[in-house]
Amino acid sequence: MQLKHNVDCSGAEIVKLGGVEYFVPALAVRQCRVVVPALAGILPQLADLVTNPAAMTAKTYETIVDVIAAALTRAYDVSRDEVLDMVIGFDEMAEAILKIGQQTGLLKPVAPGEPKGAESPQTSTESSPAIAN
Repeated sequence: MQLKHNVDCSGAEIVKLGGVEYFVPALAVRQCRVVVPALAGILPQLADLVTNPAAMTAKTYETIVDVIAAALTRAYDVSRDEVLDMVIGFDEMAEAILKIGQQTGLLKPVAPGEPKGAESPQTSTESSPAIAN
């Protein structure tokens, strides 16, 4: 997967997929047109997964893959098929979805001391970007 040279990743979120760190910079409309409606459509299912992992459906899983693949295309030349071939634990996928959702403004950042899964929809885009090493 090749990093695009024309995208500024200096303030990008970092997600770990398959043990490898990837930049997810602020998404352009090209990515948001896929990511925002897809995430909005599965927010209730994501909330259920926190307490009931058995609530995962094939459709929800496919949507999570679509969101991650679309978000990665901002900084990388990557296809959905390449993401499908990655060995990614669901814990990493869940963390990536959380960061992507926060970045789009659909999920609020978790406050220190607040349990994970306490995210909720919001209209602001405030979040704390990860610092790249």
